[in-house]
Amino acid sequence: MKKKVLIVVVVLTSGFISLKISAQGGIKYMDSASETFKTRYQNEINIFNPLHVGDLWQYTYSGNESVAEQRVVKDTIINNTRYYYKTYGEFYNWERYDTISSTTYKLDVEDLDNDGYYNDELLVDSLSIEEYIEYYSYKYSWRGSIFNHGAPSKTIVKDTYWGIIFGDSVTIKKVEYLDEFLIVDIADAYGEVWSMLEGMPTYLTGAIINGIEYGNIVSVKFDAQNKSDFISVQNYPNPFNSSTKIQYSIPNTVGDENLPAGWQGVRPQMITMKIYDILGHQVATLVNEKQTPGSYEVEFNGSNLPSGVYFAQFIYKTMGKETYSKTITIVLLK
Repeated sequence: MKKKVLIVVVVLTSGFISLKISAQGGIKYMDSASETFKTRYQNEINIFNPLHVGDLWQYTYSGNESVAEQRVVKDTIINNTRYYYKTYGEFYNWERYDTISSTTYKLDVEDLDNDGYYNDELLVDSLSIEEYIEYYSYKYSWRGSIFNHGAPSKTIVKDTYWGIIFGDSVTIKKVEYLDEFLIVDIADAYGEVWSMLEGMPTYLTGAIINGIEYGNIVSVKFDAQNKSDFISVQNYPNPFNSSTKIQYSIPNTVGDENLPAGWQGVRPQMITMKIYDILGHQVATLVNEKQTPGSYEVEFNGSNLPSGVYFAQFIYKTMGKETYSKTITIVLLK
């Protein structure tokens, strides 16, 4: 069994006077920093949640080789404000970061606060708040979550300290989401760098931020059993006003075990695309026909529907009668 080694050395560099290296992840935590360095650093703008289309964070779980990812996939403008679509595994937030208050907000596309509005904002992180002052965070709140079903989590900033991330000296905030049993270290310029969920730590091992690569980026292993991942479904714009275009692709023979290996022929597949409201009621059928493999686009017009969250469900039936589906969330804002 491999032993984790914690190395402690004393140095004098960049105004720091004590260095403690974490056992994993390559993150260096500082016990203290010079007052000159603190004053200079604190007069700069802190970006605890960098947001650029194409940003990527990869985290490694302690004790195994599993890799988790966060990504910024796209952006949009709502109410003259730019929001970024940031994924957290299977969930996502439309986020923006306020540099003046070091605060992140998310667009309330699911009406999590039940006020009837889908284009207002909810608090994600408030990192300039005094330590141990409680606030409610919607960072990990989604209606589809089995943990909180969209409810906010009582949250505190527990500590502020200094560290070196990928060779860069930065300040780090330790934030605890009390109702999630989750502690996260959030670093200026890099975002989340370490977390602990119910005793299981994860470490930031690689990132791409604003086009610059840090650490080690690895290819995430694809689970061949999850063949629905071959199906691409997306819409633009999202959120949308009245109409949006849904683009989808039909793979060639994916999941059709009755066809010989390497078969490259083209046969029509049965495709359906239906739209449902948040209560599960079907409100539209966009596609219901056989289509050959390739890329397609269909328009959904919601001018006769109220603002809110809707779901576009794509169903693909192979020649072997196997069924795969993918559902995306679309948001109508009028």
